[in-house]
Amino acid sequence: MHDVVIIGGGLAGLTSSIELALRGYSVLVVERKTYPFHRVCGEYVSNEVKPYLQRLGLNLNTLNVQSIHRFRFTSPSGKALDTPLDLGGFGVSRYTLDFALYQLAQNVGVQFLLGGSVVNPPTCDGDVYEMSTDGGIKLKAKIVLGAFGKNSRMDKTLDRDFT
Repeated sequence: MHDVVIIGGGLAGLTSSIELALRGYSVLVVERKTYPFHRVCGEYVSNEVKPYLQRLGLNLNTLNVQSIHRFRFTSPSGKALDTPLDLGGFGVSRYTLDFALYQLAQNVGVQFLLGGSVVNPPTCDGDVYEMSTDGGIKLKAKIVLGAFGKNSRMDKTLDRDFT
């Protein structure tokens, strides 16, 4: 049994797992893909997040981040609007960022179950949540954190209004 099972290994799942492991919790992340993998996603991160990522132990200097200080918005007709970004940010491949966070999480003791999904919402029996993966693995945890996307199988199972 783990203290925490996190369903979903994107940015929210990875950073949460690191944060919890650094605080002494035993953490398991269940991710349906295997690292590293590509995502269709913007690759701009605000500078506001830099101190947090560095506090977690991520060395941004090794990730080939690019500073971004201006924003350009273009229309289909080719007109452009340029404006400075007050706080600025940095560009980094999500492939690179996610993989670095995954490696950091492993280094701080987070365990991973990759290539599988939790098939049904966890059930609670007293103080313990129980769930199963599509591979038939039974998991138990004191806390379950859902860090999956809004179009995930889990959200469809939960029949949420926004899916």
